[in-house]
This record gives sequence, structure tokens and C-alpha cells, in this order.
Amino acid sequence: MAQQHLVEGYHFLYFAPNLSAAWFFQASRRYWEHYRPIVLYNLEIVEYVPTTDRLTITSVARSDTATLVKEDITQRFPNAFHDALVYDYLEDLALTLDVRVELGQPLGVPIE
Repeated sequence: MAQQHLVEGYHFLYFAPNLSAAWFFQASRRYWEHYRPIVLYNLEIVEYVPTTDRLTITSVARSDTATLVKEDITQRFPNAFHDALVYDYLEDLALTLDVRVELGQPLGVPIE
């Protein structure tokens, strides 16, 4: 197994409202078990993160809602790093997140 790398500060894994729980339990379970981001289905709790703290939001959305999710996150949390995952099929998301675990890259790129 790859060495675990943790995101500094707060790391949220946000699922767009139109996604079922299967997107978390089937596609994202291994990723969550390895990196332990805070899982959300709405962004209200993120507003309580102090603006001086580092904030990363990994969002999961289908192509039909990805633009709305991106706009919502960038407008409400301009200082956050937004790691957008856009997939129309649960299986494709699972493959991507599993590769991130294997490579030790919680955000799809190496963290230095």
C-alpha cells in the first residue's frame, strides 16, 4: 500500500445533492478509509472553518451539475482549494479514487 499522505488543514469530500449514498459507500469507501476526509452532502458546515485555516473541498458531481457545484464552492469559499471530480458513472469514480489511494495522492497530484 502507498504511504499515506494527509491534506493539511480541513479536507471535505462533498457529494452533489443529486447523488445517492452509493456514490460514497460503493465508490469512495476505500478513499475515505485511507484519507478520512469529512463527508458532506451540503456545504453549510464548511462556513464554520476559520478563514485563516487551509481548506480543501473535493467535490463529486455528475456532468449535469458540475458547473453549479463549482460555482457554489468558488463563490462561497474563495480561499479553498477545489478538487473537482466529475463522473457520470459510479464505477469510473471508484477507479479514480482507488488509484489516488494506490499512488498516495489524495488530490490527484503529489503533495509535497
